[in-house]
Amino acid sequence: MNDLLLRVSAAPQALDQIVASGDERFTAVFIELIRAYQIGLLPGSLTSEDYYQAIVELTGESPAPNWFELIEWYGQTDLDPPPGFTGWKGQLLSRIDPRFTLFLKDDHPSNIRVEEIQWGGVAVDGIPALDQPAMITADEAGYLEPENIVFGIELNGDTRAYPKRILDWHEMANDRIGGVPVSLAYCTLCGAAVAFDGRGPEGVDYDFGSAGFLFRSNKLMYDRQTKTLWNQLTGEPVLGELVDSDIQLDILPVVLTTWEEWRAAHPDTLVADIETGFDRDYRPGAAYGDYFAYEDTMFPVWQRSDLLQAQDQIYAVRIKDV
Repeated sequence: MNDLLLRVSAAPQALDQIVASGDERFTAVFIELIRAYQIGLLPGSLTSEDYYQAIVELTGESPAPNWFELIEWYGQTDLDPPPGFTGWKGQLLSRIDPRFTLFLKDDHPSNIRVEEIQWGGVAVDGIPALDQPAMITADEAGYLEPENIVFGIELNGDTRAYPKRILDWHEMANDRIGGVPVSLAYCTLCGAAVAFDGRGPEGVDYDFGSAGFLFRSNKLMYDRQTKTLWNQLTGEPVLGELVDSDIQLDILPVVLTTWEEWRAAHPDTLVADIETGFDRDYRPGAAYGDYFAYEDTMFPVWQRSDLLQAQDQIYAVRIKDV
């Protein structure tokens, strides 16, 4: 990779050399630099327009010049990045949080396109997980209204509810339910809550945090044991040392319902206490109300269908490999 592009004084000459070489693999690099320029990571003589014109010259195409649509255009191509791209991207994003280099390393295997991994606007654990959240009885949960949405889990006679209005701010609850280590991962951007059995092979229990990254507007979580990135929807590692291990966490049933219905069905349920130890506005809709009033996704998703609106709710059914 060409680290000269990250040096203010050398960047113009480096850009000219790359364009002259005709190496279209650097398209991914220039898209990253457009984003970095937009969020203030690259003060200097080059602008996002300079990087965009380099993309046009390298590819012979004229995609829309804004970063969002460039990512969606790139996703439909078969372009590959140059060698060293993953580590270079980690170094670039380390200007936001040095810990990003823990995830983005050249020697890490990956089963997704690293070019499509996007910074989600927060640092590592900038959306803090709830670890072993304090639980209270249903009678003690006076803060909940009957219509409030909860995610309910029952394992081995242990019944617990996690209010959406709390998970909106944390997106992850690592808990032990019925003796089983459970990670309830909630991606607010795609409205999906998935519970994973954290028991891995060889007696290893995994728990998770928020990496600060997204893949096609879906949360990438990381395990604290190996710093591998995982797909929040499938429970599969996607970038890091566990990718080649064939590990996949078991998915546990989660009920999405109202507090009134859950409590009626499970009067002995425990529920997460609103006193989480974090200073957050836990009123319903306080965290993502504006986003859900918007029709599109917040981050690029190039695989789109005209059958439904981007934020329409669906039920997804998975049976074995179908």
